[in-house]
Amino acid sequence: MEAGRSGSDAAASAVIRCEGQVQRPHNSTHVPGTVNVVVTASCTGPVPEITTRAALYKNGRLVSQSAR
Repeated sequence: MEAGRSGSDAAASAVIRCEGQVQRPHNSTHVPGTVNVVVTASCTGPVPEITTRAALYKNGRLVSQSAR
């Protein structure tokens, strides 16, 4: 705990926040007839492991999803 900080302040500063970002899906330029999309995550501190899963919908219907 840092000097001069209460327990709750120290605990709040130890929280790591992660945010996911999804690029806009687009037609693949290297595999005709497919769609590419990239999903990334960035965190405010190091984490031992993080997983993401992406799903692609067209007109409200699931087309494909990643394994993780």
